[in-house]
Amino acid sequence: MPSHVPSLLRGVAAGMKGGGTISRQALFAGKEDIYHAFRTCPVPLHRAVGSLAKGIIETDGRPGVSGRGGAAAFGNCMERGRPLPYGQRADGSGMIDIPDQISTVWIAAAMAAFLVKHFLADFVFQTDWIAMGKERQEGWLLPLVIHAGLHGLLTALLFSIVAPPLAWLGIADALVHGTIDRMKGIAARRQALTPSKTGFWWLLGADQTLHHLTHLVLAVILAAAGSAG
Repeated sequence: MPSHVPSLLRGVAAGMKGGGTISRQALFAGKEDIYHAFRTCPVPLHRAVGSLAKGIIETDGRPGVSGRGGAAAFGNCMERGRPLPYGQRADGSGMIDIPDQISTVWIAAAMAAFLVKHFLADFVFQTDWIAMGKERQEGWLLPLVIHAGLHGLLTALLFSIVAPPLAWLGIADALVHGTIDRMKGIAARRQALTPSKTGFWWLLGADQTLHHLTHLVLAVILAAAGSAG
């Protein structure tokens, strides 16, 4: 458990285990640290905190069975606890958590990383077969899946380096990117847009803007992970 968790919480656990009393005000004064402990404890701390709160509220500050049981689980968590990787819950699942402050260096690095990622996946590795194939009315699925999948793979790679529990965002990126590209292809075909028409460039600009907005969101999450680490 991170060292900044105050002694108040240890006192709550010790008091409940020892049959002492604790006020509701004292418990809720540490709610922010209880929330932090919930995120970082490798055992189901929410059950311990819930049991503590239930015991205190139901007995008006006098420990009950549920309170003592919750304190025991809470105490075990604090004794055995250790910080988990950013974005990981106790059950191993990934979660997104954006802090109030993010390192400027990490923001810049994350933005640069996604700019490079976009350049590679949308230009360098996009062959003519992919570029033209995903715009067709028929037979578009395979080229689009390969293209969007590459975007997702590179995003997953970035997160696996900084915050492995959030690598699943690569799947989200692939789905969003594929949807944007498919909608662009449908719009271009319906309007019979070609590079000689102004609408073609407007549509291309909207497509690229949506991709960069997606990357902005992902970059903020990546930077938050790097700052937390």
